[in-house]
Amino acid sequence: MNLDEMKEALGKSKTAMSNATRTLLDYNLIERVWRKGERKDLYKAKEDLYHKFMKTYVRRWLDAIEQQKNNLNFIENKLRGLSNSEERVFIEEKIHEAILFHKSLEEVFEQLNHHEIE
Repeated sequence: MNLDEMKEALGKSKTAMSNATRTLLDYNLIERVWRKGERKDLYKAKEDLYHKFMKTYVRRWLDAIEQQKNNLNFIENKLRGLSNSEERVFIEEKIHEAILFHKSLEEVFEQLNHHEIE
């Protein structure tokens, strides 16, 4: 389909379709195709769309988990420099729980990632 066909089919603006198409190209979920006599860019979904989507989804989760773990570790280290109070101890415990949660999430998504690659 070209952008005009997508626009009509989905009831969106051409700008919205152009932005969405660019994003899908970036994620390698669609590809440009060529057809003789066609002057407009044509796009089609990749054959293994589900596999590519899951691989991208898992990778993005892993990136987000890593960033969140780094943020939580940074906060945890900053708290260690504060005076010892009940509130600080409570916050440290909650941050430690959050770090453990993110480590568990990471393990699950690493397993998914490994499974998707095979």
